Amino acid sequence: MLPDRPLVTPPRRRWLLGLLAVAVCLLPVAGIQYYRVLASAYAIMYQGETLGVIADRSAAAALLDTFLAEVAAERGRPVAPAATLAAVRVLRRTAPEPGDPVAIMAALRDRVDFLTTAWAVTVDGAPAVFMPSREDAERVLSGILDAARERSEARQGTEVTAVRFREQVGILETTTTLEGFYGVEEATRILLRGSDRVETYTIRRDDSLWSIATKHRMSMADLRRANPQIKDPTLIRPGDQLNLVVPHPYLNVETEEVHNFIRQIPFAREVILDPERWPHETHVRERGVPGREQVTVAIVRLNDEEQSRKILEVEPISAPVTQITLRGSRRYPQLGTGNFVWPVGGDGGRLTSPFGRRWGGFHLGMDIAAPYGTPVLAADSGTVIDASFRGRRGYGWTVMIDHGGGTVVTLYAHLTSPIPVRVGQVVEKGQIVGYVGLSGRTTGPHLHFEVRIDGRPVDPIAYYPPIR
Repeated sequence: MLPDRPLVTPPRRRWLLGLLAVAVCLLPVAGIQYYRVLASAYAIMYQGETLGVIADRSAAAALLDTFLAEVAAERGRPVAPAATLAAVRVLRRTAPEPGDPVAIMAALRDRVDFLTTAWAVTVDGAPAVFMPSREDAERVLSGILDAARERSEARQGTEVTAVRFREQVGILETTTTLEGFYGVEEATRILLRGSDRVETYTIRRDDSLWSIATKHRMSMADLRRANPQIKDPTLIRPGDQLNLVVPHPYLNVETEEVHNFIRQIPFAREVILDPERWPHETHVRERGVPGREQVTVAIVRLNDEEQSRKILEVEPISAPVTQITLRGSRRYPQLGTGNFVWPVGGDGGRLTSPFGRRWGGFHLGMDIAAPYGTPVLAADSGTVIDASFRGRRGYGWTVMIDHGGGTVVTLYAHLTSPIPVRVGQVVEKGQIVGYVGLSGRTTGPHLHFEVRIDGRPVDPIAYYPPIR
């Protein structure tokens, strides 16, 4: 027979049961604390910066996938973040509270930069412009070459044999930012100018190329290079625009051309002396006719500017015809007396510049100042052999008189127009042959008077002994 069990729990057992009851009560609280201390969350980070926190790993991954897919769909091409973008595991006790996915998505759009596949046009190995597709890059390069060919072929008689870039040009697959692309037209302009910088100036009423260049600290040569469309610098007009940026092209286009043209061959001139005519009389007995020949040349151009030219072939078409002119050789009659009258009427004027060295040169006559319109007189009798405007030496309106056989000739310059005598007219000593004027190169009204002996100027004052 078993002994009877006590009806009251012993003290030790009561203590163990109490401890178990407390443990059961504290277990939920301990679990909560464990979660708070050791559980994880996922920070959405870009370039080391936290843009938001997502509690669940799968939710964080889904948010990033959605973000990248939306950007790719909007841009129509695959994209990748320009820097590290990831969902990073963090402890909940140290991380911010999980955020709203919509707000996190907005932060991503605001902060994340993207790279995408691009095709770079390279010049001598260095990227110059980035294009969104290889086809666009090829269009840019072929377009530049085609345009150069068309400009060359537009020149009459030109056959283009080669068009090429002077530089080493290629197309390279690479990456760039979504904002790094150029369109075909803009990329073409940059490659041909060397920069996308454009600065223009609108011409005003009193502008000249020199004043515009000075104002913008440019040389005239640089301003002309920046504006090749200017052919005549005197023809700029108010309202026209000038480019102020000198191009330094990435690409230089070289063309080789064969050009055919017709060239004239100058005709020879033959003069036959006719003793029946006066020296001032000429007659063209047979008119000259230029010859013609077809010339074939090879031309090399760089950016449309001719660099070299080589003659390949010359084929005659017609020979030139010599022009034959009859010129009078009859000697003028001896009309001069050898005694000269002063060539200026009225009060005779005032001798202001004698014969001889002057201003670093040599003065071939003497200058006599007199009021405008003062009569000019023939120094001696003779035949007028010239009555015309002689601009090459600055004489202006001029009369020349032969006083006999071409030995003695006098010249009267800076006259007014019209001249009152004509070539071939015989004039008497002291006869009016013109009037003091300002024609030609002169600083005031005066007569320039010369005496020539056998074609050589001598000092006119020698013919006026009382004045010497």
